[in-house]
Amino acid sequence: MEGLFGLFEALASNFFIVIIIIAGIIGFFRDNSAKQKEKQQRKPNNVPRPTATPSGGNKPRQRVYNDNQTDKKVYTTSIEEQQNAQMEQLANRYKTSANRAMNKLPHDAIIGDTLREPDKGELSQSQESLKRQIGSNLNKKGLVNGIIMSEVLGPPRASKPYRSVIGQRRK
Repeated sequence: MEGLFGLFEALASNFFIVIIIIAGIIGFFRDNSAKQKEKQQRKPNNVPRPTATPSGGNKPRQRVYNDNQTDKKVYTTSIEEQQNAQMEQLANRYKTSANRAMNKLPHDAIIGDTLREPDKGELSQSQESLKRQIGSNLNKKGLVNGIIMSEVLGPPRASKPYRSVIGQRRK
């Protein structure tokens, strides 16, 4: 009993030791409550995550929400505008090549303008193949093929390796 009273006297006389003991007890209880809160927060978030595909890489994905119909219209109109702009550029290319061919023809007053007007039905084979290729690639399948080819022709994976699923979850 005397030893116990001596211990209490030593603790009471040294105020610094009392503060350290109280801080340790409070810290212990805070740690436990923080861990419990963490566990409770983790339980509802156990939604299965999709696995990463090798062709996806670590590129950020654009999300389209179905809540607003106007947003969908904006995206589709911008895509349509881009397609129209590309088609206009191609048309301008064809016109410039036709104009060049027309300017190269010699002037002949007897024949008149029959030689100067290029026949629209006559396109070179390269122009026809280009026209078919562009027409076939301006759709979803062409876009997917473009993304795949960019992955194939992109930087080698040795310089930009795939991340592991565990590494992605840590970030």
